[in-house]
Amino acid sequence: MVAFTGTGTPGSTITIDPKVDGLAKVTTQVTLNGKWSVNRYLGSGAYDFDVYQTTPEGEETGRTSIQINQPASVTRPFVVTSPVEGSDHKNELVTFTGTGTPGSEVRVHVSNFTSVDATAQVASNGHWSVSKWLGGGTYVLDVTQTTNGAANGSTTLHLNKTATPIDQPFAITSHADGDTFTPRSRGDVPRYRSCRRNGHARPRSRSGEGHDAGQQHRGMGGGEVARPRSLHLHRQPDDEGRSDHHPRSVHHHARRVTHPPARSEY
Repeated sequence: MVAFTGTGTPGSTITIDPKVDGLAKVTTQVTLNGKWSVNRYLGSGAYDFDVYQTTPEGEETGRTSIQINQPASVTRPFVVTSPVEGSDHKNELVTFTGTGTPGSEVRVHVSNFTSVDATAQVASNGHWSVSKWLGGGTYVLDVTQTTNGAANGSTTLHLNKTATPIDQPFAITSHADGDTFTPRSRGDVPRYRSCRRNGHARPRSRSGEGHDAGQQHRGMGGGEVARPRSLHLHRQPDDEGRSDHHPRSVHHHARRVTHPPARSEY
C-alpha cells in the first residue's frame, strides 16, 4: 500500500486517476489544515497517474502528473540496427529497430515515392521498434529521430536495390591468341583422310576401320561397290479390300553396282 499526500484548498476533492484504462481511481478530501492523504495499492509495474483537485461545485482548480516504478532512462546514440543497408525485403512486413533518446519519436519515411510513414517512440531503455510493409520495388527510406520537436538523428536506407549494369571495355579474357589445343584422346574427334571414292571423303577412325573398308573395296574385283539398300513397303488389303491400314510386311532388297576399279588415296 502506497500513501499519496499533498496540500490543497480545504473542502476540495483530490483525485488520483491512473492513465491506463481499467484501473480504478481513488479520491480524498483536503482537510481544514490544507493537507490531504490517500492510500492506494500498487504492484511492481510502472504507473502513470493524473492527480487533480476540484471544488465542491466540480470546477477543476489544479492538475499534475506523477510516474511511479518507471525504469531508469538510458540515453543511447541514434542508430538503426535493422534492417541492414542494401538488403532485400520484397513483399514482406519488415521490422525496423534501433536505439535513441528515451521519449523521442522515430519516423520511417519513404522518400522515392508516396507512402504512409511509420512512427515509434524510444522506450526508457533507449530502444525502439516499428514495422512497415515493403513491396517488391526499390525503397529509399529516411529514418529520423525527433526529441522535443527538434530532429537530432537521421540515417538513410536503400532496400530492394536494382542491380546496376557494369560497363567494361571489350576484351577477350580467354583464350590467348596463338593458343594450341590437343584433344585428350585420338578418339575424341574423327580424323578424315580422303579416299576420293565416288567423289566423297571417307572418315578414318582410330581403329583403322576406314582403311579396312578401303581394302575391302579394292578386293571386290572389278570395283564392286555396295549401294545402300532400298526399302519397299507393301500394304496388304484388309478383309474389306482396303489397303489404308498399317503395313503388314516389309521387304528388303540390296543391289550391287559394278564400277571400274577406282584408285584409293590412303
